[in-house]
Amino acid sequence: MAESKTQRSMPARATTTQRRSAASRVKTAVERTAELSEEVAHSVEDGQRAAIEAVRKFVDAVDHTLPALPHGEGPSRRQEIIDSALEMAERLLHTQYDFIRALVDNVGKAVGRSDGELPYETPFHTDSPEYPPTHRNVYHDNSLCDYGKEIKREHRISGPGGRSRCDRCNTLASQDR
Repeated sequence: MAESKTQRSMPARATTTQRRSAASRVKTAVERTAELSEEVAHSVEDGQRAAIEAVRKFVDAVDHTLPALPHGEGPSRRQEIIDSALEMAERLLHTQYDFIRALVDNVGKAVGRSDGELPYETPFHTDSPEYPPTHRNVYHDNSLCDYGKEIKREHRISGPGGRSRCDRCNTLASQDR
């Protein structure tokens, strides 16, 4: 008899360990994504500063090499060169901006969300005793919900099943996430 009790409690512990492990992997992935976002932002900011400084040095070199014409004599070769350099710098900054925008959009899609799109999914619930009551006694409808993510696809039952909405799904929806 004692042997069967031991056997029954071991799978429950393994399941709890698996859930903790999955939750820690999700948290770690989110933390790494946040760190990467900060690194990318700092890198782009450094690149923009370097571009501005390069244009500043270029303009100083042109000023030193080609003197300015007196006022009223029309555009000088010097001014044409400076205008070209500024146009090049502007294109570079726009290219960086477009890159960042595409990067943010792709990262958003990778975590289940794209710009302007809510992470809604068809409501589902589970009856599987593998999950704690916080997951099992409610329905989920948000792809960002950590509790809903832990429920395996094969354990999901379509629809709310007469249950109330998950607190985490409610919180995410109230934050427009």
